[in-house]
Amino acid sequence: PSLSLDFSQPLLRGFGDKVTLAQVAIARKVEQESIETLRQELIDTVTATETAYWNLAFAWRSLAIQEWLVEASVELRDMIDRRRNFDASLADWAQAVATVEQRASDVINFQQAVKEASDQLKVLMNDPRYPLAGETVLAPIDEMVNTPIEIDFRESLLTAISMRPDVRNSIFQIDIARINELVADNARLPELDFQAQVTTTGMSDEFGQGMDRTYGGDFISYVLGLAFQYPLGNRAAEAGYRQARLERSASMIDYRRAIQATILDVKTNLREVMDNAELISSTRTARLATAESLRALEVERDTLASLTPTFLNLLFSTQAQLATARSNEFQAIVNYNTSVAELYQS
Repeated sequence: PSLSLDFSQPLLRGFGDKVTLAQVAIARKVEQESIETLRQELIDTVTATETAYWNLAFAWRSLAIQEWLVEASVELRDMIDRRRNFDASLADWAQAVATVEQRASDVINFQQAVKEASDQLKVLMNDPRYPLAGETVLAPIDEMVNTPIEIDFRESLLTAISMRPDVRNSIFQIDIARINELVADNARLPELDFQAQVTTTGMSDEFGQGMDRTYGGDFISYVLGLAFQYPLGNRAAEAGYRQARLERSASMIDYRRAIQATILDVKTNLREVMDNAELISSTRTARLATAESLRALEVERDTLASLTPTFLNLLFSTQAQLATARSNEFQAIVNYNTSVAELYQS
């Protein structure tokens, strides 16, 4: 029997903890990338949920506006029906009936839009209390408000560059490429290993006595040496090092591209927030002006001696204009809140 202990220590290629622990360092960077990827998915989910919520709120508001439009047209139709024996013609009454029925049929489409928006929010919420297969229709409880925010462009850029998961992942890729370049550079060195071996042997005609002599130290041999190897031309290692350098340069370019995309996202979303804030003011002014116009027409309608087809068409069209103005105002509020969520996302 014999017992042999071998020891080998690289002196050039593969020497040092930076090379031997390179895969451990890379694994840590990959773990950090996974964490940042999870953060990105969470941020995207939050933004998508906010957007779905405001879309649901707008769908409910649009349905309420359409129901009001039907009620207003029904009131006008009933008034024309009462005045058929005086100054309203059959054509006026038929036109009013057609308008009411058309607007009533549009209510069905708006109800369908509410259900679809509710289902979209259910998918994102994934709440067992509100299963997607159920018939429960979600309704928003928040008012359609537009809360002003204060945003500093420079601070927004600094926050985005330091906190965005895609930017941080690009930095991790640079670190991984740097480690690979270090390993590839070390692989260009000659292979020179220090080797040592000690062997103890037991000799006997009996197995038990031979085992005892193995540990007795009577027959010990030592070997010390250097193993050297270097390929002619070393082309494979040189090519690997060049590839690693190019990959590191590519990771730097990807980082610059991520920075450019970050700046563009922040600028674009900040501009959208500002534009939508101004749009709210203009749409609200348009809605108030249209409402005042309709109020004046209704006062004139009550005091008018006779109803002309032109005046009736003006009433119906003004009602539709007011409904559109209200919808535009709510849409501007939804766009503003959505753009604020996207700004925080960027």
